[in-house]
Amino acid sequence: LAQRYKYRGNNNPPLAALKAEAAKRKMTLGDLEDISVPTCGLDARKRRRFSYGPRTFMLEVDAQMRLSVVAEDDGTRLPRLPKAWKGDDAELVQVAQADFARLKRDIEAMLPVQARRLEGALSTGRAWTLSGWTKNVRRHPLMQIIARRLIWTLYKDGQRVKSFRIDEQDELVDAKDDPCGLTLTEGHVRLAHPAEMSVDAV
Repeated sequence: LAQRYKYRGNNNPPLAALKAEAAKRKMTLGDLEDISVPTCGLDARKRRRFSYGPRTFMLEVDAQMRLSVVAEDDGTRLPRLPKAWKGDDAELVQVAQADFARLKRDIEAMLPVQARRLEGALSTGRAWTLSGWTKNVRRHPLMQIIARRLIWTLYKDGQRVKSFRIDEQDELVDAKDDPCGLTLTEGHVRLAHPAEMSVDAV
C-alpha cells in the first residue's frame, strides 16, 4: 500500500506503519519489506498446482512475468483454468477457479510494485547481506522473476568484486553468459549501476 497509492505530502500511513514495525524489530525498512513479500503459494520453480479431481493444472509464471496454465495430463498450455468437464469434481473446480482468480490478481498487482521497489534500491545504493539476498531475492519465487532481469554486483570489504546476473538455471553468469565462479560466502550484493559497468556489459 505504501508504494501502490499516492499520499499528499509526507502523510503516508502505510509507510509510517512499516517504519514503526521495522524499528520495533530492529531491522531496516528494506529488510522488512523483503520478508513481507508473499510467495502466493508458488513453489521454488514459480508454480502452483490446481486440482479438478481427475484433472490437474499447473500455474506457471515465466521470465516476462506472464501467467499461464499447463494441463498436466497432456501438456496443453492455456491462458487460464478451463471450464469444468463431466467427471470433474464440481466443488474442487469452484475452489480452484476462485483461488486462481485471486492469485492471478495478486501476482499481477504485486510484480510491478516489487519492480519499482528494486528501482528504488538502485537509486539509493542499497546493499543486501548475502543470506538476505539469497533467501528473499534470488530464491523467492516472485522476486527471482524480477531479479533475473537485472545485473547485480558483489562487494567485499567495500570493493567491487564482479557483476553478474542470475540465469534460468539459477546460475550466476557474466555478460557473456559464462559462469562467474563466484561463491557467495562473504560480502554484500547491490544492484549494478550503469556508471560502474563497461559499455559492453551495459
